[in-house]
Amino acid sequence: MRNREVTLEMPGDPVAKARARLKCGFKKRFYDAQHHIKLASQIILQDQFKGYEPFEGPCMLSLAFFMPIKKSHWVPEGSYHYYRPDTDNLCKWIMDISNGILYKDDCCIAVIHANKVYSHNPRTVITIRELIEVRDIDDV
Repeated sequence: MRNREVTLEMPGDPVAKARARLKCGFKKRFYDAQHHIKLASQIILQDQFKGYEPFEGPCMLSLAFFMPIKKSHWVPEGSYHYYRPDTDNLCKWIMDISNGILYKDDCCIAVIHANKVYSHNPRTVITIRELIEVRDIDDV
C-alpha cells in the first residue's frame, strides 16, 4: 500500500470561509462574495500540485495557519492565535478550494489537524497524507 504525503504552502494572510450573501433587488438570490479570491487560491494550489494525482482514499489533512502579528498587538512569534477568524472557518476555506484539486471529494478526509499561531510570515501550510486502510484485523 502507498502512504504518500504532499505539503503545499499558500502565501499571504489565511482566509476564512465567509457566509453566502443575499443580493437584494428585484430577485433575491444568494451569491459567493469570495468567488474571485477562491479562483486565485485554486490557481496557486493547482500550480503547486502539478504532477500529482488527486487523493482518493482515506486521508489526513494537517493545516497550519500562520496569522500576521498586528503592530498594535505585540505577541511572541509562534504563540497561539485565539481570536477571529475561527479555526473551523479557516479549515472550511481550505477544504473548499482544495476540492477537486488535492482530492476527488472532501468526503475522503477522515482526520483533520489544525492550529493557528502568530508569525511574521503569514501563510497557510497544507499537508495531506494518505492513510493506510486496515480492512481485516486478522490480516495484520
